[in-house]
Amino acid sequence: MAKDIDWMIVDPRIGLQLDFTAIVSEAFARAKVVDTADELITKIDGVMGGKPCFKGTRLPIETVLSSLEKGIPEDRVLDEYSLTSDPRTAAQVHAQVHPQRGRPVRLGSAKPPAQRRSSFPSTNA
Repeated sequence: MAKDIDWMIVDPRIGLQLDFTAIVSEAFARAKVVDTADELITKIDGVMGGKPCFKGTRLPIETVLSSLEKGIPEDRVLDEYSLTSDPRTAAQVHAQVHPQRGRPVRLGSAKPPAQRRSSFPSTNA
């Protein structure tokens, strides 16, 4: 791991001394957060249309994120959906690390279905 290796680079010929310890430690800490989020969230093609869901549930992370963005308290979200861990962090990290591919869907921009034309002649004439 990061602590087992000396992350200092020294070149006495030119007086160069670079210490990468802080950078590497931060990278390992961030990787641990991502690993934790990936353990809590799964994405299976046949479940909920392949949307990322909390492991063992059919609860998409976007549902939890939208609930929290609307101002619903986190403890209420945990109770309502029977989640035991920090859903906000896991969902946010997963959404940042694994962005959805393709064009985002704009809510409210969907066109209503075209009105069907009647194949029968009008009887109002």
